[in-house]
Amino acid sequence: AILQRRIGTRTLVADDVASGDGDNSGGSVTQADAGWTVTGPCHQVENCILSPNFPEKYGSKQTCEITVPAGNTKRLYAPSFATEYHHDYLKVNDRKYSGSSSSPAGVTPTGTITWSADYSLNNAGWQICLGEAAPASAPTLGSVSPSSAPTPVSVSPSSA
Repeated sequence: AILQRRIGTRTLVADDVASGDGDNSGGSVTQADAGWTVTGPCHQVENCILSPNFPEKYGSKQTCEITVPAGNTKRLYAPSFATEYHHDYLKVNDRKYSGSSSSPAGVTPTGTITWSADYSLNNAGWQICLGEAAPASAPTLGSVSPSSAPTPVSVSPSSA
């Protein structure tokens, strides 16, 4: 049996602690990195980090620090990226990304990613994810819309 318990930003994984043979001495315990560490108003949803209030406009004078998992070899993809050009930026590997035509998609991040918004003109923000991009048909956060209710169909009994 595998047991998992989240402790802070780490997940404790216990594999086969009780083997069922009565001695409870088998198995191993390891710690697995839970992923990103986020400081500030940005937030994490699964393998993605979102700007504050995403998909709505982020606020003025906001900053975040996002620490990438140690030894990361995965690239970023950006399902959504829209900031105030040259003023509100996401800094990845010492390069600043801003506007809507420049995103860190395809970059393998190391160290800390920083977000900084100035005092004016806020935009919709961003969503960056670590790993493989979702298929083009998969909805991104903010693009999901309610579906229409099914159209009722009337069925008349057939005459035999």
